[in-house]
Amino acid sequence: MYKLISENEFNNLLYKENKMSIFEDVGFDDVTRQAEVKEDLQSKILEVTFTKKNGEQRVMTCTLMTSAIPLEARPKPLEEGETPKPTNPNNQSVWDIKAEGWRSFIWANVISVTTAEIETV
Repeated sequence: MYKLISENEFNNLLYKENKMSIFEDVGFDDVTRQAEVKEDLQSKILEVTFTKKNGEQRVMTCTLMTSAIPLEARPKPLEEGETPKPTNPNNQSVWDIKAEGWRSFIWANVISVTTAEIETV
């Protein structure tokens, strides 16, 4: 059985659907899940909730979308013969939209990942 709803009710449901967690309490130390989040970070702005090393919980609005990172802060291309810096697979570096800088989080400390609501000016 279906229920007829108004356009407002539909838009409210759609809004709630878009705000729902992509992942929540599902174990982010799984490489497949990490790959899914990394892919989303390339095309979306996400809110990542995690526990900091000092035990505080933090919500970070972040991305890896080139268009959202200021030109002067974007990673520089490697010079010929230059090797990339080694990365720690347990950490993820991201551009923090609100702090306007590069930050990182530890995958094992991630609690949830949601699509961010961004206010445009």
